[in-house]
Amino acid sequence: ELTPYSLGVLLATCEHRVFVQGILLDINSFDQMGVELGKKLALDMLAKMRSGAPVVDQDSSTNALLNFCRGVPK
Repeated sequence: ELTPYSLGVLLATCEHRVFVQGILLDINSFDQMGVELGKKLALDMLAKMRSGAPVVDQDSSTNALLNFCRGVPK
């Protein structure tokens, strides 16, 4: 049953999991600079998705995934 309490427990558990994984991997999971970098990278990928040309300037798996999502033939 979804109650305010159970939703709060779920969110707190997820946040704690992210925190613990960050500790284990020696990553600051709540680093604002990392969040900003992620936003910049996401905007770059979005621009590539919206352009008409096939994506070729990323690593091969990213190129393949972006082109597949856009329906660009191989």
